[in-house]
Amino acid sequence: MLVVGNDVLPNGAETTAAEMQEFCSAQAEAGTPVLVSYALAQPVYEVLHQDVQLLLNTLSVPGGVCSVWFEGGVLPSGADIGLPRGDYPNAGLEGAYRLLAELSNPLPVPAQDDLYTWALAQQRGGVFSTNGAVTTKNVPESGNLTGILSVTEQGTDVSMIAFGPTGKIHTATRIAGVWRGWVQVYSDLAPPPLMGGAAAAQAGSAGLAPAPAAGAQGKYLRGDGTWADVPESRPARYVVGTSAAGWTANDCDYLCDGTSDQTEINAAIAALPSGGGEVLVLDGTYNISSSIKINKDNVTIRGSGPATVLKRMFNSASANGVINCSAANCTIHHLAIDGNKGSYTNENNRGVYATTSAANFTIEDLVVQNSRDGIYIGGMTGGRITGCRIKDSGAYGVYVYNAEAIDISHNYIDATGETAVLITGSKSIKVDGDTITGSVNYGIRLIGSTTMCTLANNVCLDNAGGISLESASMCNVSDNLCMRGSGTPEDYDSTKITIRATSASSNNIIAGNLVMGKNVEDSGTGNLVINNKFE
Repeated sequence: MLVVGNDVLPNGAETTAAEMQEFCSAQAEAGTPVLVSYALAQPVYEVLHQDVQLLLNTLSVPGGVCSVWFEGGVLPSGADIGLPRGDYPNAGLEGAYRLLAELSNPLPVPAQDDLYTWALAQQRGGVFSTNGAVTTKNVPESGNLTGILSVTEQGTDVSMIAFGPTGKIHTATRIAGVWRGWVQVYSDLAPPPLMGGAAAAQAGSAGLAPAPAAGAQGKYLRGDGTWADVPESRPARYVVGTSAAGWTANDCDYLCDGTSDQTEINAAIAALPSGGGEVLVLDGTYNISSSIKINKDNVTIRGSGPATVLKRMFNSASANGVINCSAANCTIHHLAIDGNKGSYTNENNRGVYATTSAANFTIEDLVVQNSRDGIYIGGMTGGRITGCRIKDSGAYGVYVYNAEAIDISHNYIDATGETAVLITGSKSIKVDGDTITGSVNYGIRLIGSTTMCTLANNVCLDNAGGISLESASMCNVSDNLCMRGSGTPEDYDSTKITIRATSASSNNIIAGNLVMGKNVEDSGTGNLVINNKFE
């Protein structure tokens, strides 16, 4: 956001500190940087001082930067910098001096001790330039000057350090002519200022240590003496809404129209900086005609709860989800996915489809219904599915293939057309605290030489089978409840089970489970079946 003078402030020059705080907080919440620009024909102290002081004292937000540019004419006789402010009755010459002092120190009462403490704590400073003459202890120097506004290390003065054209360094200086300057305030997450002096094909001049090399423009000097790229300053959060739910362009950064709404959502993801960020999808139904693609690391897709519905409006020619995740450290949470399987029946249709590159993903607090498979996880290491409600899947609720270190905990999975949680060819998968009901086949099934998994504290009710280890080794199955109907033998036939380990399973522990109506079955090798309760 560009603020020119006080034109867009809530009440112009009459804006109070409280109103400015609210204004800045709103910009921070929206992820909008604030650039404040002043262009003055003369150093008008009162108006400029009020706006600058309010901005610099209130805009302190994570990742936010407040830049203040000022320009104007200093009276020919010059203005003192670096002396006690005093109590001047008008703007005039002293106003110009007070203006620069305030820019270097936007404290309401700039006591000297407070100045030094503030400068160290806030890390606020600025630069200036002038084309007039400079006098330091009666040593004149003509020509352009550049300098730094700061506080002396002794904390005794608001000071200016000036660098003259002949190489002299001046302090406690009087300046004249046309001056312009810059003050920038960084919060903890903001990047440091750019270092200049280099062009695309020309090295920088001497004086910087080390001098920037050719092609090093737009970089900054790190504390270890090396040059590095400045982090991107694009907002790390975008808001998406849909006009079908009454949202307007004023409410969001990207407005969907109810047709191919993935276009705007994907555009929001693409607009995030390379380091990632968040896309907030407001409540409403979004018609998705091809996959939403999370293809950038550290991206979060966050809805407004079950009222944010992503609805499938396409068949997949190959395995795809309403949301595809192919990047690391990404999060999908707090929304609903409607697979619309009554209209789109292809076996490739998934709710969420996360593949090899999606390491350390988080899928939480979703409602996923009417998909062929609710959530498909394949090929990655590290991830978490928690707090989700997965219903009416045509085949699998959660399908884990060739993955490692995945945590599937505290989910509710109901009415799957095959198995609720299918794990194949995987290692170190934890299924803990889930409630699984109404599966046509099994509640939890391990196949494909799956190993070192933990299945604990789950409730499997009214599934054709509870927990089946068909090709699994070194797994721990403990403290689960498995039953059908009223939990009597009459609720089972020869194909129905509570917990079983088949002949292809070995060296598993099945302990401390409660099974009702049919006991644990073990035809494997080296399995330890102990302390299970059969009623």
